[in-house]
Amino acid sequence: MKKLLILLLIPFLVGAAPSRQNTYTTGEVIAAADVTANEDAIFNYLTAGVDTIKDGSIVNADVSSSANIQTGKINLTAIGASTFTSTLTCSTTTNIGWTVVTGADTAGNTTCTNACIFGFDDDTDTIVSCDSALADRALCGGSS
Repeated sequence: MKKLLILLLIPFLVGAAPSRQNTYTTGEVIAAADVTANEDAIFNYLTAGVDTIKDGSIVNADVSSSANIQTGKINLTAIGASTFTSTLTCSTTTNIGWTVVTGADTAGNTTCTNACIFGFDDDTDTIVSCDSALADRALCGGSS
């Protein structure tokens, strides 16, 4: 009856780590079927494609520098400020997605839909900060 109950529960425990089907007591005979049942529990768990890597257990040092992980596989939305200690290179043959917007005497932070890179004052032909109301044009990161 005990084994029948276990067999009925197996479909609901697919994602759970296996447990012993049988335990052994010193001095008692160990049946081959009991050993096989224990081995089958482990074998079936591992061959079912179960992820055997604990979430959060892989750190940066564990990833090979030549892993070539594509950005589509990485959640980049959580990235805040980034620091580069080497050259940042863009290999696109078209553009990197920056746009110029106009707004007479309007801060670039206001005219840009995305982040302002810098403003430009047409009257003095100078670059101004993104929060300067002297800006007549602004270079924006991304489309605007």
